[in-house]
Amino acid sequence: MRLSCKVTDTDLLWSAVSRAIRAPSRLDRDFFEAQGPITLLKGGDFKPEKVTAYEMGYRGQPLPRASLSISAYYSQYQDLPK
Repeated sequence: MRLSCKVTDTDLLWSAVSRAIRAPSRLDRDFFEAQGPITLLKGGDFKPEKVTAYEMGYRGQPLPRASLSISAYYSQYQDLPK
């Protein structure tokens, strides 16, 4: 979802909220490597990873030949592998 508001002819405020899900690939699920009796890497227990990203920003043109843009981002991750 995105929202923008033109405050004046030269100022714009905007915000966005996005959600993404990364499903485990076959390599994530099936990867296995062992060195003798020690297991180095093991797949199979990956869950889908989720992120909710928040963004907001300002864009302005204080002078006819100069513009300014400021953005801030914050992301919340869920179900990351440990």
